[in-house]
Amino acid sequence: MYASTWRSFQTWTQARGNLSLPAAPPLAAAYLAHLAEERRVSLATIRLHRAALAAIHKAHSHEDPTDHEGVRQVMKGISRRHGKWHESADRASWRGRVDLALLSVLRDGLLRRSEAAALTWADVELRDNRSALL
Repeated sequence: MYASTWRSFQTWTQARGNLSLPAAPPLAAAYLAHLAEERRVSLATIRLHRAALAAIHKAHSHEDPTDHEGVRQVMKGISRRHGKWHESADRASWRGRVDLALLSVLRDGLLRRSEAAALTWADVELRDNRSALL
């Protein structure tokens, strides 16, 4: 995972004419903000990118650019902002219906999680009355 996130950081820094190693703290902060604002990735993914930046820098005997007050402040802001991002009512309603359908299949089929995970469309026979048979 670190290798993949590092390549992403390298591509981003090179597109802006900056060196990725060693990276200055403001550059690391800008990258993390870019992930949050432009790419809108999850907070967990942003934390992964931050950890990868730190690990790669330490592995190459460079100072960790993410261990800087400015980067910590950016991460706090991202954390606060992500806490306010909510899915739309339509999306939440759709997800609720999907969850109910999945639970119904598990219950009605008396399926364990592993059995449900192994299901494919070939296991489903659609009926004319808008029902299905597993």
